[in-house]
Amino acid sequence: MKKVPEEVVNADFSHGGIVRHGYSDYMRDYEVIVCSLLGPPWDDLHKYQFVGCVETHCQSVIDPAMYAASISDANVTCIDEGAEQPAGFIWGTRSFELPSIDFFRNTDSSEAWSRKLAMSCYEARLVTEAYSLKIIFHELRYEFMGRIGHDLSQRKDKPVKAKASKLSLLDLSEYY
Repeated sequence: MKKVPEEVVNADFSHGGIVRHGYSDYMRDYEVIVCSLLGPPWDDLHKYQFVGCVETHCQSVIDPAMYAASISDANVTCIDEGAEQPAGFIWGTRSFELPSIDFFRNTDSSEAWSRKLAMSCYEARLVTEAYSLKIIFHELRYEFMGRIGHDLSQRKDKPVKAKASKLSLLDLSEYY
């Protein structure tokens, strides 16, 4: 994986979408997997790795009433099953449009972490139609992951089946 060249930092994400994001399995770095930057057949994958990620903040930008109407598993599985789309936000698209990734050098958070770590830290902000994501990191790396040979909207994850009695925080005590 290489450091991100300037043309990647300034890339046009107008056709792209985030298909996954989260900490790497070793938990130091935060990764954002973006698809479809190269156009049809929409099967290209790109990894943005935020090395030395010290802070993330992810928050819904969906209207709270719309979000509340979208909690049903039907809002995830309706596309898989070819069912009629339920009311609310449809999570089952499996990617969220990413108009841009904005990078900042001197935010309050990045400067505070730069002082604490005695090394340069930066801030990235990503906003989709579903959520906003802020990442504070030390270095950004990029990798073209290739073409996967099928439509990226294919389904991989599904919700865990809801049980008759849902767990509450109080119910978890029996597991400890």
